[in-house]
Amino acid sequence: MRVGTFSAATHLDRTQPTTTEQAQFSIPWAVACALLDGRVGPEQVATSRLGDPATLALASCVRVEVDSALDTAFPARALARAEVTTTDGRRAPSDLRAPGRTP
Repeated sequence: MRVGTFSAATHLDRTQPTTTEQAQFSIPWAVACALLDGRVGPEQVATSRLGDPATLALASCVRVEVDSALDTAFPARALARAEVTTTDGRRAPSDLRAPGRTP
């Protein structure tokens, strides 16, 4: 899986977080949890979750890369898009996404 985003966000690419804080700021971890659990919340970044083999394996498949168009839009817009490539070569791209905000 590839996540294209702006340059500053590409540093959030830790695939094996060892603390809750690292998991909170890891794009691969968030993507893996969202795919496995359908959500990313406190349970997904809890210390007890960080050694989960399925999440670690899926997070290791996520590449975070600069998308030049999205880099140009930053900082006015913080955007990302993802693309999954299946084992038989099919590709499934996402729409552009901005981070969700919690009041």
